Amino acid sequence: MIKTEHRGYEIHFSENMDEWSCRDCNVTHQSLLKVKAAIDKLHLKLRKESAVECFEIDTDLSNFKVKLIDAKLIDFTGMKPARSWDRESGKIPFVASVAKRGNKERAARQEKNLSSLAPISAETRAAIDEANRRGQEAREARTAFNEALKAIPRLALDDIGGLIKASDHKFEEGEV
Repeated sequence: MIKTEHRGYEIHFSENMDEWSCRDCNVTHQSLLKVKAAIDKLHLKLRKESAVECFEIDTDLSNFKVKLIDAKLIDFTGMKPARSWDRESGKIPFVASVAKRGNKERAARQEKNLSSLAPISAETRAAIDEANRRGQEAREARTAFNEALKAIPRLALDDIGGLIKASDHKFEEGEV
């Protein structure tokens, strides 16, 4: 008996019946590719039934702004090692998210860290509103800081006239 595996399921070839079968998924066909496609179709159906509507949190840290993007989680892609800049350590859950991002007309699939997603709720919207209110305060503080920096008196060429003369000076023989 010949056997192989697809998505963790054993697939057996019966020479007597001249067909491939996966007992766990109740799939049988003469073509191995057709059996694998049937297993993939079962998984796709299950993922569609399990999809989760949510928000992607889009953060513009340089401008202190946060916006929510409507998204749909369509797959759990696994646990991955944390990177040095991640808030968590160890392994981090990742998912596949479908959303219209930026100025794109079509939704696209993208792998996302689960912590960059939020539930669709009034609490989430209120928290984003508060973050953006604080962001406005931060932008105003940055503007005031920049104005204060501009107000610091600076040296002018007149203040360093002696240095300018010294840099242009040519020593003559016997002057030193």
